[in-house]
Amino acid sequence: MKRHSVKGLYKYPGGVWFLGGSLNEVDPPGEAPLGDIIKGKNWRVDRDGKSKIKRLGCEKYETTYNFLGEAVRGIFDFRDENNVQHIIVVTEKKIWVYNTGTPAWTQVYSQATALTRPVKLVAFESGRPIIVGFDKNLTIEPTAAYQLGMDPPSTACVAAESTWGANLVINGGFDSDTVGWSAVDCTLASIAGGQAGNCLEITRTGADYQIAMQSITVIPGKTYKLEGYVKSGTSGNENYKFGIQDTTHSTWIHNVTDGQSSGDWVKHSYQFTAPAGCVLITIQLVKESATAGTMLFDEITLQESAGSNLNGKYSYFVTFYRSGNYPCESNPSPESNSITVVNGTIALSDIPISSDPKCNARRIYRCKDGGAIFYWTADISDNTTTTYQDNIHDDSLTTEISYDRGVPTVGDDVEVWDNRLWIIVASENRVYFTNTGTAEEMKSSNQIPLKAQAPDNLQGLKAYGGSLYLFKRKNWFRIDAVGIASYAVSQMKERTGTDAPASVAVAEDVMIWKSLHGIEVFNGYQLYRPILSEKVERTLASVNKSKVEFSFGEINEKHGEYFLSIPTGSSTEPNKVIVFNYRTPTFDVFEYAKNITALYNTRDGSQNLILTAGTSDGNFYVLDEGYTDDGTVIESDFMLAWMPISGREIWNILRRIFVKYILNENCHLTMNVYSNFKNDPALSVDLPGTKLIDDIEIRNEIVRRVNAAVRGTHVSFEFVNNEVLSTELRVIGFDMYFKKRIWKKDITGE
Repeated sequence: MKRHSVKGLYKYPGGVWFLGGSLNEVDPPGEAPLGDIIKGKNWRVDRDGKSKIKRLGCEKYETTYNFLGEAVRGIFDFRDENNVQHIIVVTEKKIWVYNTGTPAWTQVYSQATALTRPVKLVAFESGRPIIVGFDKNLTIEPTAAYQLGMDPPSTACVAAESTWGANLVINGGFDSDTVGWSAVDCTLASIAGGQAGNCLEITRTGADYQIAMQSITVIPGKTYKLEGYVKSGTSGNENYKFGIQDTTHSTWIHNVTDGQSSGDWVKHSYQFTAPAGCVLITIQLVKESATAGTMLFDEITLQESAGSNLNGKYSYFVTFYRSGNYPCESNPSPESNSITVVNGTIALSDIPISSDPKCNARRIYRCKDGGAIFYWTADISDNTTTTYQDNIHDDSLTTEISYDRGVPTVGDDVEVWDNRLWIIVASENRVYFTNTGTAEEMKSSNQIPLKAQAPDNLQGLKAYGGSLYLFKRKNWFRIDAVGIASYAVSQMKERTGTDAPASVAVAEDVMIWKSLHGIEVFNGYQLYRPILSEKVERTLASVNKSKVEFSFGEINEKHGEYFLSIPTGSSTEPNKVIVFNYRTPTFDVFEYAKNITALYNTRDGSQNLILTAGTSDGNFYVLDEGYTDDGTVIESDFMLAWMPISGREIWNILRRIFVKYILNENCHLTMNVYSNFKNDPALSVDLPGTKLIDDIEIRNEIVRRVNAAVRGTHVSFEFVNNEVLSTELRVIGFDMYFKKRIWKKDITGE
């Protein structure tokens, strides 16, 4: 009597894999494997590479949210400065951020047109998320999305000769507070209704004089002009004073009543010369009254008479600037008008204001007398001021302006490599890269053209093994760093590429992707194309080629698997998932209750690895959770390839089968045995479960003897389970006993 066990993993010489697992092929002595799974869904080969287990289900993420019915096109996560985790979900037209600490979803961006392909986000500069594929490149924050890079000013500032210098008073406009001012016998407040915006309100608390004062450094012998506006408050028309004290010598420069306030804003102006040796003065805004109530002051300025630092012909540039953790500067504005001065000061007006909400400063650049090179002159530390007084000597200018801070090219795919951001545009045959150390500034010449082969344009890119790989449909390229800032491009010898740019993923020490030929596996030195099971080949062959670009690949790190979600048949969204276990290695096919359009590995609140998924109807799930697909029964089956059980077309008899499996009580596994390529089973057996003992698998294994009496030249086995389970279902293997010997020696199993 012949005893035959199903063989384990087979590997051809030369490193080409035959994938399927111990239930996927039988191997007569001296022959290649005959086949594997010919149909089936929703089973995966276990870590042992031999047994099959029914896949787990999927459950909704912690907070259920339907993203207005839009298909999910990308998922990412990041942590903010407080170490709070945020989940990003990208749909066809919108970007959402989930705060796990709140918890709450926030829509941070929207556009009118739908994405034409999935997006894979990247992290740059301490994990800051970056997205391309929308109408602009974006960086994501917990409650907002911002354009990557800063557009330059579109208008120039205006330069004119000035007789007075910059305002030396701190916060003379009282726009939001009274910082910089001290109070004597009064309280100070910034209130609405000023001569321009808010104004200062002095409220008496005691004494005959109520004072707001500020000390300012001056130069002995220099002439100064003190100006400001005054208006009556609640105590009516009263005497006021703009006092000036020589603080250095504790004497007065000006200490007389300047007039009486009224119901209108009245401008006051007074000029004086700083006494010899005086380096510090104190200006005083005084309400001269013992009456309770208020008086108002606004737009206080102290200017020095223009000096003699500038001599020659000058013009200016302005840039927008963002300070902080992620500094960024724009390219320059148009050049201002030229102005010639002799021993003078230049007043700039109409300084551009940025519409970028992240711009918090402007930078002023000026040439030296008659020069063509521009140098940093000063920063304006806000995005509101439109004037500036320049009196800086040419010899103080040392830092040249840069014209290499362009906004990164709006692209379709992005990667971080060699401390730069790399971007491709799907309609072009070139790759763009930002300046070293920044994701937001790009020199116009930062681009590498690739060999054009129309219509084979770039599809995607991926960093792997110290190099950057670029993919076309039928070709692929490698970029390597040469020296500090140079790069070498090599076309890979294998004529392959990808028709699904979002399928490219890196798993441990290999890079995996879908090509026109199947599944590609690259280990950094050699490209492997695994031999696929008949089931997987048919699945790939059924891809909807008009929508293949919506395919999505991701690594399921928890199980060592590559998930490839693809659209098949007439489906316009990915409706089947090919699962490649790159450790075993084996293939399986999953079909979920909903179309999986995006995948992403992250960690839950307990720091456990989880695989999240977005769907075509705008929902967000965690895979490998529970025993249903969010309440829908998981239908699962697999059928082994036809196995010859006799020679020379002589019939044999399969007498007995010993099936080994694990299944909990009150559950059932159906085994169908087919003979001679018939569609209907010759034998159908119900395999019941039993009460599980503990977590030790071997104690829970069930071995069922099945009397078969199946006649024929070929047999095939099918296992089916369409129940809602409460524990794992595992098919470990089976032994077959025949009437006649087939081969001269026994083939042992595991």
